[in-house]
Amino acid sequence: MRFLLPALTLLVLTGCDFASDIDDQAYADGGLLAIGDSIFDFHRGEGSIPEVVAEATDLALVDASMGGAMLTGDDESIADQRVDGSFEWLLMDGGGNDLNDRCACGACEGVMNEVLTADGRGGVIADIVEEATAQGSKVLFMGYPELPDGAEFGFDRCGDELTELNARLATLDAQQDAMWFVSAGDVVGADDLDLFDGDRVHPSPAGSQVMGDYVAETISANR
Repeated sequence: MRFLLPALTLLVLTGCDFASDIDDQAYADGGLLAIGDSIFDFHRGEGSIPEVVAEATDLALVDASMGGAMLTGDDESIADQRVDGSFEWLLMDGGGNDLNDRCACGACEGVMNEVLTADGRGGVIADIVEEATAQGSKVLFMGYPELPDGAEFGFDRCGDELTELNARLATLDAQQDAMWFVSAGDVVGADDLDLFDGDRVHPSPAGSQVMGDYVAETISANR
């Protein structure tokens, strides 16, 4: 099971042409492009994580994140959410759906390596970061927090895998001058149930605010 939004919202988003949306709108150079899964997409229009970041940093926001998106595979690809444009920052998350859907957070070394290798030099995330930074964008990747007991959709079994993904992201960060890794677990603990939705996977409105504010601090410090 994936990080999902309600079916109606997902249907609407699946039909969106983000590139066309951008062509039709006056986004300033030096804006913020957000790509990822429903951790970002949750509370869209009501204070999602990308919206909190954009407000705190005063960056024009293009939010292409989509519930259910994965980094690997052919469908709902986070890599395909990238759009042409001049963006100061690329904000992204992802990988949880790949590890849960494709290997049930069990024997996941192959999938994990497709997402990001242990040395931080290979995998889809490394490719996205390399391409974005080569085009002049700075990249901030937000890692998942530790999830509470009883996390739904099968994510209760994914703690070790998400911890390993965060460790690989930190390795990638150490090799990059224009990429920052921020773990949401720095400010959201598994026992902070008021910061999680009732499914114990997605952020509550308060959780989105806390995570977004934390991400915004790093962006603001490195502009």
